[in-house]
Amino acid sequence: MPSHPHSVERSANQMREHLESFTRTASGKADDTLSSTCFTTITKHLLTMYAELDTNAKRWQGQFLRATIAVYLLAAVAVTIAIGRHLFLPEMRLIILLEVLVMLVALGLIQIVRRIRLRGKWLDARHLAEHLRTAMFLTPIPQRKAGAGLAEFHELPFYPSPLSELQESVREALTEPELLACSETNLTALRRFLGDGWMRYQAHYHQSNAEKKEHQKERGHRLVVGLFSLTLFSTLAHFFHLGGDGWMEHLWIFLSIALPAWAAATHGLGDFLEWERLALRSDQMHSHLEALAQRMDAADDLEEVHEVANLAQRLMADENHEWVVSILARPEGPVVPT
Repeated sequence: MPSHPHSVERSANQMREHLESFTRTASGKADDTLSSTCFTTITKHLLTMYAELDTNAKRWQGQFLRATIAVYLLAAVAVTIAIGRHLFLPEMRLIILLEVLVMLVALGLIQIVRRIRLRGKWLDARHLAEHLRTAMFLTPIPQRKAGAGLAEFHELPFYPSPLSELQESVREALTEPELLACSETNLTALRRFLGDGWMRYQAHYHQSNAEKKEHQKERGHRLVVGLFSLTLFSTLAHFFHLGGDGWMEHLWIFLSIALPAWAAATHGLGDFLEWERLALRSDQMHSHLEALAQRMDAADDLEEVHEVANLAQRLMADENHEWVVSILARPEGPVVPT
């Protein structure tokens, strides 16, 4: 599995520090710390594989999204070059070669992304990384066996599952005898580990993500409105001959054609990146996970710990499932907006 060693190490260290924080007391009492045996077992068998998958998922996601964004923007660049040459530099036919180059780059990106299966690699790695993250927190629960969900994958009906060899590697790691034998009998420590370390930690991530996506949505909306407003002004200026004939008239025509192309590209990117839907989803996930964390804080026996942990596992698996399906429903690789 290709990965950058420094990035993998950074990801592993971040998760190790997070897990290790629950082997130290938070309240001054010794009864709220996870046993060092469980911590060592989890990090020994799951941490490196999780870090590799997490790092690769981020890398492939970045490459896929950068390629897609580039294709949307290159389409607008091509329109801008074409109308700019026609209006301002009609004699410089060599500029047409620049437009050809732009479209060749866009077509090349589309083909490369599909050929090297960037989207599939990203989704496979993220799907399994999230499964391993969940397993790290469920492992210490007493009487929880592999058949209770750790080594079983959330299947995606009618959609391809992650590569079988990757699934098998993760399944083998999750059925290690040491992991199956790991058991935290300290109820206070277990509640803190699951409630704060897992559910509340993920809730905080979703809260931050919801705010980020909402900001991106509003910024994109303002940009689209601004571009179309400038288009309207340019069209009216052309209609009323503001600035007279000559280069000013050409400028209004240029803006009337080029600006809608950039507005369409911006709007298309907003739809593709799903800022609005993801903001709403993360906001809802934050609420549900925080409610489950509060239930875990109040759990007074192991049976209730099991019940709340199962609800959280199902919620996160469903969210991951829905996210994967929403991406698989789109074309594989960037498409030129029309």
